[in-house]
Amino acid sequence: MLGRFAGTNKSRIADSVVARSLLPLAVDEAMAFARRHLMIASIIEAIRRREQWSRPLVAFREAVVNEFAYAE
Repeated sequence: MLGRFAGTNKSRIADSVVARSLLPLAVDEAMAFARRHLMIASIIEAIRRREQWSRPLVAFREAVVNEFAYAE
């Protein structure tokens, strides 16, 4: 189960999702959940714009894979 808490005391869950798929699909579901809730900054450089996530997606994906791999 993945959840996003409202506030700082973690007593209220604002959004959650339960991954019930096979492992590769569950990782994709978790990443989709993260993309919904992570903030994106738009950085404008000269004539181009690039997006920068509030957390590196590669690091987040690694954490998700580790959590699924070592879950009991």
